[in-house]
Amino acid sequence: MTETASDSARPWGDLPAILSHRRWWFSDWPFPHFRATDVFASGFYSQLEHSVHELLARGLAEKPDPRRLTPMDSYDAFGWSVPTGVAGPLALFHDQEWHDLLARLTGVAATGDVNCSVHHHRGGGEHGRIHCDLGIGWFPGALPTGTVNPSDPAVCSYRHGVVHTPGAPVHEAVRAVTMIFYLANPPWRGGGQTGLYRAAGAPIASPAVSVPPVNNSILVFENTPRALHAFIGNTRSARNSVILWLHRPLEQARLMFGADSLFRWPPPRQSVRPSP
Repeated sequence: MTETASDSARPWGDLPAILSHRRWWFSDWPFPHFRATDVFASGFYSQLEHSVHELLARGLAEKPDPRRLTPMDSYDAFGWSVPTGVAGPLALFHDQEWHDLLARLTGVAATGDVNCSVHHHRGGGEHGRIHCDLGIGWFPGALPTGTVNPSDPAVCSYRHGVVHTPGAPVHEAVRAVTMIFYLANPPWRGGGQTGLYRAAGAPIASPAVSVPPVNNSILVFENTPRALHAFIGNTRSARNSVILWLHRPLEQARLMFGADSLFRWPPPRQSVRPSP
């Protein structure tokens, strides 16, 4: 699943060929967001699900391992970063058409910088924290070009900007759009929802809107200080999802939301603000 592919490798063909329908629902409560069910045609969805089951079959690692899900800092979940040049169906989430669809949907002039990962919450997982996603990430290249540019840990770390390829130019960008795609889950019976909130101090278990982790469904929203959300503890079974962030220029985000609304991650192994 982690083999690399050429830039032209698109085993699904054109995006319209794998979309089940285009009936996506918009709501502005408690903040603007989009939702859809049966996002992909059954054949392509099955391929995505198989890829995640293959990943889960490798087991959970307790320390960094590029082939397995590993613990996330200060967040009761495991994550696996989708690598640059990944082959197979997960490559869709690094594809220009998919990037542009999400950018048009939310009306965001995105830079092309993307960060994508698979998240796994074990059964009985704890609640997350109510937060917004205005985090600053690092990407290869001196400047964004508008074409898809996945984060690449071989060049620089996404969260901390540590350059691993000597002399490589890098730049910063701010998470602008969040996508959560739910897949490879057992039939939903409660728990594991994504909660949407009006205020940071709201009870986590009582969101304004609760989005269940139903397979082949999606939640998309622009990141603003109002876009408060959290993982609601999954008391019965595990939850799996693909998380994708589009980005906007750092200076643009500062002008739109104020510098105090943006956050940087402290060094690893310290208390950090959670990922969704």
